[in-house]
Amino acid sequence: ASLSERLSAHIDQLRGCLERRDVDGAEARLTHLTEVAQLSRAALATLTQRLRAHQASEAALAVNLKQQLESELVAEARWRRQAQEAGSHDAEATDALRDADHEIDELRG
Repeated sequence: ASLSERLSAHIDQLRGCLERRDVDGAEARLTHLTEVAQLSRAALATLTQRLRAHQASEAALAVNLKQQLESELVAEARWRRQAQEAGSHDAEATDALRDADHEIDELRG
């Protein structure tokens, strides 16, 4: 039976005690219901703490992943810039070699 069903059964028993004017029985049912309520509050507090810890962990993970992604994007941009610069240098070197070849050809005549 679910907690709700068990509580309903205890409340029905408490109601029966009150109808019969069974003070001792009613007191026992109230004591039991109070204990169940305290245990339920404690369980809820524990679950709430776990949920908050889980949320904090997820938030920290999200921040970490964001930082890693940003680092990778910066590294990729740096790599692209270096590749572009290397390509420019290669083009300049190719032009210089072509010019030198042309001058040699002119000197040979």
